[in-house]
Parts: sequence; C-alpha cells; structure tokens
Amino acid sequence: MIFYSKGDNMIKINNELKEKFINVSMDDIQINTKDKPIIGTYALGPCMGFILYSKENKKAIVGHISSSQLLDDNSLEKLKLKILKIIAQNNLINASFDITLIEGAQKSIYYKEWYELDILQNQEKKTYSLFEILEKTLTQLPTIKINSINNSNFKTEDIQMVDIEGNLCDEHNNEASKQFAFNANTGKFITNELFILPEKKETKKY
Repeated sequence: MIFYSKGDNMIKINNELKEKFINVSMDDIQINTKDKPIIGTYALGPCMGFILYSKENKKAIVGHISSSQLLDDNSLEKLKLKILKIIAQNNLINASFDITLIEGAQKSIYYKEWYELDILQNQEKKTYSLFEILEKTLTQLPTIKINSINNSNFKTEDIQMVDIEGNLCDEHNNEASKQFAFNANTGKFITNELFILPEKKETKKY
C-alpha cells in the first residue's frame, strides 16, 4: 500500500502558473484577462463557486459566493448586477455560456424561499436549497445564452479537497474546503498543475 508520511501531504504552488492566475476571493466575481488566462478560487468551505465560460470568446467568469450572500435578497441582486456589468464591459452580451456549479466541501444546510410564477402567472412561494438558488440565478440572467450546466460531473483532478493547512484531505474533515483552477484559453481545469500534488512515497506498514 502507499501512504503519505507526516508533512509530505502539503500541496505546493507552481510559481510559473501563479503569475498567470487570478484568485477570486470570497463574495467576489472576476473574469480572466489576456495576461492572466487562469482563474479559480480556494477555501470553498460552506461557500459555493461557479464558472460562466464562453468557449467562443475564451472568457471565464468565476464567482466565490457565501451562503449569507445567497440568503439576502439585496446581496443577490448585487450579485446579478455585478455579473451583468462584467458581461457588458467585456462585450459578452448575447454570448453563449457553459455553466459549472461547484458546491463547497461543507455543503450548505440553508434554504431560501423564492417566489415563482405558475402557468397562470400566479405567485407561489417555493423553497430551494442555496445551491439551487445559485443555479436559478445564473440560468435566469438576461442577455446571455446557456449552452450547458454541469453541477456534478467532475474528474478527481478538477477539484481538490484540502484541509486548513493546505494538505490533501477528504470530505470527512470538518475543516475541508475545495479549490480549483480553470484555463480559459483551453476551457479545461488545470487544478493539479497549479496546485501541485505531493509525490506519493512508499512506506512499510508494520
């Protein structure tokens, strides 16, 4: 069997790629640039992340959204306005996007009531998880077209799970969070290239 020795499980940063990386902090939304085509975030604990990717324009809008922002109606409106402003400033109105939704390592237990219109245009209050609220918010944005939505189909190398010290861990760690890096030029995750995994060392178990 292969084990990690204590202290060997720390993830390192690729300094060359780091120069081309935009890190999106909590409750922020950013878009990649020509000089920095790699974009992503880390410390996704109870928060949620998303990628709005336009393959044609090679542009990726990444957000790191806290539960409190999704629970508050005013914050939710500001979130939508910020996305629309980024879309307008980068000439992406009417562009087509693929949406990727990434739930934090510590899944949110919060729910929110949302008014919906039925077939007869009557208002009805329904309850949604915050993950569903984020999905609805992004898919209902005006001026953009949605090609696809991915909310679960990830490869193991797409999203890393780490503890508070930056060591690889699993979802059972109560301090776990997720991190990812996305290359807008290629439309692919390069998480393991930016956040370099430790080499596995064989040790004997007695």
